[in-house]
Amino acid sequence: MVGKGDNTQFTVNVGGMHIGTPSGVVQSKNGDLYFTEPNQHVVLKAVYDKDEGTWSNVVIVAGTGDPDMGDDNTDATLSALKTPVHLSLIEDDAGEVIALIIVDRGNHRIRKVDMTSTPKIITTIAGNGQQGDSGDSELATSAKLNNPNYAYYDKSSGDIFVADMQNHKIRRIFKSDTPLRPLRARFVQVSTRLAMVVRPLMLALVIQHFSQ
Repeated sequence: MVGKGDNTQFTVNVGGMHIGTPSGVVQSKNGDLYFTEPNQHVVLKAVYDKDEGTWSNVVIVAGTGDPDMGDDNTDATLSALKTPVHLSLIEDDAGEVIALIIVDRGNHRIRKVDMTSTPKIITTIAGNGQQGDSGDSELATSAKLNNPNYAYYDKSSGDIFVADMQNHKIRRIFKSDTPLRPLRARFVQVSTRLAMVVRPLMLALVIQHFSQ
């Protein structure tokens, strides 16, 4: 599908892009693949060709390739990530991807890319970049995370659930109900007695319970 099967660094300017350690693969309703390259600190997209039934034209969606603390409110490809490990898609009713949620684990942040803007703008929606455990019931961007490793966008509520791995918690970012504060959110603690690595199935069960 995508990649050459070897664990080598990729080259963006070459058609046969090398992909060493793909992770967090998700597929949009139109067939495109989105995935992270944690060792290269980028998020990639492989465009699906419906006529050929294949994936090609692999492009960088977010990240510069340098492991750093990237700026907000800028072109996503000009903002650094550090070991991104998972993605979640936000799609409209037509199946178009309107936003991309990125677990920026090495920076202890959750990032969001607006896929409808030109250029595609990236912002931080949770985590202040400092490793720690704080911020329940407060503004999500002021909270401290500790190596988050999974995020899930709940379409029914608009909330985002995060597996805060090293804090042994699942944390819920509530969608703001205040029109003047669309990017604001707050944390509440959902569960503390979890295994260090929270798998998607476990997170889905918790989401099902707390979304009722």
